[in-house]
Amino acid sequence: MLPTWLLDMWPARFGPFTLHRNGESVLARDGNVRPQTSAARFKLPMCPSCNGELDRRFEKPAKQLIRRIFNSDGVLDPPEAEIVGLWFVKTWLLLAHPEVRVSDPGFDPKPWVPPEQHHYEWMITGMAPPPGLSAWLVKLDRTVQAPATRHIALPKVITDGKTVRFRSFQFGLSWLDVSLVYRPNWTIDHPLEGEHRAARLWPPSGGNGLDVGTLPFVPEREMAWLKGPTIHLQPNVYGKMEIPALSPSTDFLSDLGPNFIQVLKW
Repeated sequence: MLPTWLLDMWPARFGPFTLHRNGESVLARDGNVRPQTSAARFKLPMCPSCNGELDRRFEKPAKQLIRRIFNSDGVLDPPEAEIVGLWFVKTWLLLAHPEVRVSDPGFDPKPWVPPEQHHYEWMITGMAPPPGLSAWLVKLDRTVQAPATRHIALPKVITDGKTVRFRSFQFGLSWLDVSLVYRPNWTIDHPLEGEHRAARLWPPSGGNGLDVGTLPFVPEREMAWLKGPTIHLQPNVYGKMEIPALSPSTDFLSDLGPNFIQVLKW
């Protein structure tokens, strides 16, 4: 669900383009890098009423601000940064929807399956995004690979008769790369944010706004999200106990404690 006004910022005359997956250039059948003459298009079936509401609430307020970011004039005050953060959360959630269709058959968006209604209904009801959603922006140098990758594992929690799936969706255009993560009742200590090498888009970071120009470029695969373990918790503790933030150094057994865990498996 990337809007035409955004994709038109990369017209054919600036091509060809290269599609990357997991930090590697996508290859054609002959083994060479597969060039594209236009940016991939993403479509999601939607009724006219919902489409109009998304345009009114998200596209119109964010359009010029997003253009400023890509034109290297990315200093946003706090209200502007919140508008941009909402736009990225909305857009990346729609990109992660399993009904999205991509014009490039070689692109696998890895949708969030099964979809959860509360991830989407807020977009047209005027409510705020559901708690547990976070988004970060990183400026990537796609010509350089990091010598080592720090990973954050996102678990699946089973407790009180329900399954809570932590999820991530990472997608980028040009030098911009954005990760959207759903981590209900669990905070994340993003290492690049702590090093001032990534900007948190959502939840809003407060009074500093957003200055993309001050971010340094980061090599590919500096930080990645992993599918974590399935954790079975004792009843009536999830969301009520204090636990360390998820980070590259997370140790689920010691962080959660044996009093809370029934089963822990990868």
